[in-house]
Amino acid sequence: MKKYTIKETAELLSLSTHTLRYYDEIGVLSPKREDNGYRYYSEVDLFNLQYIEVMKYADFSLAEIKLFAEFKQSGVDNEQNVANLLEGKKRQYQEKIENFQTLITLMDKVLNTPNQCSDEEARNEVNALILGLFERIKGEQS
Repeated sequence: MKKYTIKETAELLSLSTHTLRYYDEIGVLSPKREDNGYRYYSEVDLFNLQYIEVMKYADFSLAEIKLFAEFKQSGVDNEQNVANLLEGKKRQYQEKIENFQTLITLMDKVLNTPNQCSDEEARNEVNALILGLFERIKGEQS
C-alpha cells in the first residue's frame, strides 16, 4: 500500500500541512509515524481526510467530527450515539433550510417592489419576514 508524506497529502487534498498537523494534534486523524518520526498517510487516511473535509463543509465542528470518528471506531455499541449526532445535525439543517427559504422570499419581495419605501403593504410584509426570521435565528441560538 502506498504511503504519502505530509507534503504529498497536503498537495493531493489541497490542505495545508498545518491543518494536517493540527488534526493529528487534536486526535481527529493521526497517521502512522515511521522510526524517523515523520507522518505517513495511507489511502485510508486520505479517504478519511476527504470525509473530514466534507463533514466540515456540512458544519460539523472538529469536536463533533472527532466524536463521530470515536463512535465509529468503537463499534456497534455506539450506533445510537451516531444516530443521535446525525439526527441533531439533520434538524439543524432543516431549520437553516427554512431560514434560507425565508431569506429568498425576503429578497424576492424587495426585488419585486421597487418603490418599497412608498408601498406600506410591501414594507409591512418585509418587516414581518425580518422579524420572523430574527426570532427563529435567536431561538436556535438559545
